Amino acid sequence: MPEALATVVIPTVGRWSRLALLLKTLIPQLDDSSELVIVVDRDVAVPPGLRSALQDVPHRFLMRTPPHGRSHARNAGIEAAGSATVLLLDEDMLVAPGWLKAHMAAQARAPGLVRGEIRELPPLAAFDDLDTWGGRDESDAVRRRGKRILSMALEDFEGCWARFAVASGLQKLADETRDEASVTWVGFAGANLGAPQRLLLERPFDERAGINWGLEDLTLALRTLRDTGTLTVAEGARALHLTHPQRGWKEQQRANVLLLEVLAPPLRAPALALIEEAGAAPQLQVWRAEVARHGGLFDA
Repeated sequence: MPEALATVVIPTVGRWSRLALLLKTLIPQLDDSSELVIVVDRDVAVPPGLRSALQDVPHRFLMRTPPHGRSHARNAGIEAAGSATVLLLDEDMLVAPGWLKAHMAAQARAPGLVRGEIRELPPLAAFDDLDTWGGRDESDAVRRRGKRILSMALEDFEGCWARFAVASGLQKLADETRDEASVTWVGFAGANLGAPQRLLLERPFDERAGINWGLEDLTLALRTLRDTGTLTVAEGARALHLTHPQRGWKEQQRANVLLLEVLAPPLRAPALALIEEAGAAPQLQVWRAEVARHGGLFDA
């Protein structure tokens, strides 16, 4: 097999039903010029059905136990990549037809850190209970809840994007500040990124947050912007996030928006507007102290 032109890295904690759906949208886009690296960040066995689904796709599994977190898993996959270009996805995404080509076209135009667009698909919040490769199957109601929209997402991605997808607070902020050079890093999420492997080896994801989200993707973008002066959006590289419940999610999102306000003063008004209803403004001083603790990483 010739050297791969692109390596797609996907960290997973063993949510096989979600990964199965991602692969339904991704595998048709892969060929001999691409490879797949799946980093398993849990002490779990890879289902035989998954290995079978990938039998015609150049791929590798990296097993990481005990779990070290998403940043560690991504960095491990980046180091193992057998190509000069690395594309990053999370296991709970669906990608548009042409996602891979859109990312590669963006790299051809301007090699560097490139993001695709992400939207949320909240109606599928409970679909982890669907039975895929031995996953849970708790009720017919769960199946009915997601089946119609999921079918649309898999068969008519753009139609589903237009009809059901919604933007999160960060995604709205990214859209509103897209043309402001100093804050273009806001929209960058490790769930849909592309970059030369060299860039990501020089600026690895910050692993200090462990298994939590510590803004490691946003700070990667911020560091890259300050080092290179360039961040890019890959037009057409769309991905839907299969929204799921997460303990402490609302508090984490409020805290993240507050931290954004600290990282980029131009975001003060929109950031505070996003959290005004939650009444989280008093936490701002706490996050200023947290920023100071990280030293010069966030300095203007």
